[in-house]
Amino acid sequence: MLTLLHCLTLLLLLLTLAPLSRRPQWWIRGLDFPRLQLLALATALAALYMVPLLNSKAPAHVLVIGLAISLGCAIEHGRRLIAYSRFARPELESCPATGEQSVVRIMIANVLMSNRQYSKLVELVSAQEPDLVLFLESDKAWVHSAGE
Repeated sequence: MLTLLHCLTLLLLLLTLAPLSRRPQWWIRGLDFPRLQLLALATALAALYMVPLLNSKAPAHVLVIGLAISLGCAIEHGRRLIAYSRFARPELESCPATGEQSVVRIMIANVLMSNRQYSKLVELVSAQEPDLVLFLESDKAWVHSAGE
């Protein structure tokens, strides 16, 4: 049981340290996203280290090291997640309410390069009158047709 606990702690440590390297590989950058799950794993591992530590059935120094690693990983993930919680100060203050409601209208269209029905999209944009239009999966033909 302790061997499994140590292996999971080592895996947790690797998953925590890898994103700190700033390497561009997708599998390293992807580890920036499951922080909540890794925080839960780190907390669970820290709690599991407490059981044998309180029973004194295993070498205490090994358990304390594992507990410290688990808590350190939990602190690191918690530190990164706190910015997205209610406890963090907002980066932007709320705008004061005015008599008019200010609205920005955004239109996003996934046009698919093989689609060549330019006029239908131009008509839709004209009818909706958005402030900002974003075309996804467009190519040069779409760019030239949108300029017409």
